[in-house]
Amino acid sequence: MAKAKIKNSGQRLLKSVDKNKGYFSTAAELAAQTFLPIRLGLLDEAMGGGIPLGNVVEIRGKYSVGKSALAQYLARQFQLSGGVVFWFPFEPSLLKKHLESYNMNMQDFIIANATTVEEAFSDIRNVIAEVAEIRKDNPDFRVLIVWDSVSTSNTFAQVKSDFTDKRLGAVAFAIANFIPTIRRELRAIDSCLLFINQHRASISTTAFAPTDNRPGGESLKHGSSFMATLKMKKQLKRTVNKKEEVWGYQIKVVFDKNHSNKPKAEATFVLNFECGIDPYSTLLLTAFDEGTAKRSGKYWTINGKNYTAESVKEDFDELYTQLFVPKPKSESEIKETKKAGARTSSRKKGK
Repeated sequence: MAKAKIKNSGQRLLKSVDKNKGYFSTAAELAAQTFLPIRLGLLDEAMGGGIPLGNVVEIRGKYSVGKSALAQYLARQFQLSGGVVFWFPFEPSLLKKHLESYNMNMQDFIIANATTVEEAFSDIRNVIAEVAEIRKDNPDFRVLIVWDSVSTSNTFAQVKSDFTDKRLGAVAFAIANFIPTIRRELRAIDSCLLFINQHRASISTTAFAPTDNRPGGESLKHGSSFMATLKMKKQLKRTVNKKEEVWGYQIKVVFDKNHSNKPKAEATFVLNFECGIDPYSTLLLTAFDEGTAKRSGKYWTINGKNYTAESVKEDFDELYTQLFVPKPKSESEIKETKKAGARTSSRKKGK
């Protein structure tokens, strides 16, 4: 009887202190991180399961490395799960051909017209409040909010000032104060706020200073739960009419900050100049890099079957599952893992 009282005391305490405020939750609820798989090479594995819902995410890197294209690809995955996308285009990065290649549902892709940081904050709060209402009838409803990008955002004071008044740090200060105010609500509606941040050249007076900087200062570094840095790994070339041309980039993603997996986890994807993020070429190149595919000219051999960049589309789901989805361990494998751990522990104690 005493044990039962102790077992339920946590819930009793929670009810007594959490009077209609919703400020408290149990550790079990906090640990129940949900992910939305995106099925793009090894990105799901690197992120710990997919897009981390209920979190603030930063995608950063230099220009033309696929930051906005990756965000658009993630947006389509949100739509396929029944969600809606709110896009704040502080820079003109939306390409019609890319949206069409992803089969984006334009009715569920909403463009916000905010012109200042303060207007965007107000819109985001309104969106979060409305999603919370919708989830009362539809608990699976969620939203992806994309801010593109921090480097081209301005506060109201910056917009109204003259060009000589830079007001350095204004955006960073605003974001640093805003993120904590919506973090809990974002988790409650199982949604995601994604900031795109472009690195810029640093104008420095010393030889040892960083060569680039991130607009927004340290605000996103400390405020986000996930930070992904994009870098070009290599150019992808093909021969057309006896001339070599670059048709895309293989992009390396490094998760500098990751609350669901080890830090500095890496993955790659293909940025195709024609269609944006290319999951099919990503599958082939990732399999090749991992040693599970062989290449000869335009043909790729996986499990004894030849594929091209076009024909792989037919078997994509099956191949992705075979190559990149971890297989659940059998009972015998679990027992063997425990035995190996016990043997290691006993050897350490012997020392």
